[in-house]
Amino acid sequence: MIELKKVVKKFNTIDGEKVIFDKLDLKVEEGEFISVVGGNGAGKSTFMNMLTGDLEIEEGEIIFDNNNIEKLNSFKRKRFISKVYQEPSKGTSSNMTVFENLSMADNKGKRFGLSLGLNKKRKSDYIEALKELELGLEEQLNTEVGLLSGGQRQAISLTMATLKTPKLLLLDEHTSALDPKTSKIIMEQTKNIVEKNKLTTIMITHNLKTALEYGNRLIMLDKGKIVLDIKGKEKETLTVECLLKKWGQF
Repeated sequence: MIELKKVVKKFNTIDGEKVIFDKLDLKVEEGEFISVVGGNGAGKSTFMNMLTGDLEIEEGEIIFDNNNIEKLNSFKRKRFISKVYQEPSKGTSSNMTVFENLSMADNKGKRFGLSLGLNKKRKSDYIEALKELELGLEEQLNTEVGLLSGGQRQAISLTMATLKTPKLLLLDEHTSALDPKTSKIIMEQTKNIVEKNKLTTIMITHNLKTALEYGNRLIMLDKGKIVLDIKGKEKETLTVECLLKKWGQF
């Protein structure tokens, strides 16, 4: 489904040119849920931003459903790629209501004025989607999102990102700003949505326990290289201690 071929990404810094990825190769199969881990500077955010088109690559190819998309801008990629950000405020408009935010997400890619963009016919669908989160948000349709808790806002972001089933869902440390209890709730809802819709998903996380508990494949990045790539039974039997030991080998 997704393939990165010999991808090169560089940045110019005050100390000269810095190579983040040097001929990176990676294949992502349809329906995979991949957790990406790695230390600071490993290339995790750069990797995700290359997929969204927020960063251009210097060399190589990015293939999506057999089409080269490395020259496709980020706006056009949003038609088939959805992203949930680390900070809940980035995925929502705080001065708009829950209903207005969901309508905005539902109309992604369309031209509309605010009044025409409110999908009253879809209101019952929004309510059902919010009920699945089990956070009482179905009772908050007319509440401004900025008045909600961080966990509720992130739940809204997740719903918005998956309301129109994307071909690829990107999760950029989407629970790291939440307390442990809320983080667990959001991760369980993420799992439910991904499994229900059979979404191809890539999740960046610093939480090794989360990386092992969720998804069916784990990739570890170190200095722009894939140093570990495990899936299936091998991933299921891996412990945090073993993962830390492997990490220490690089």
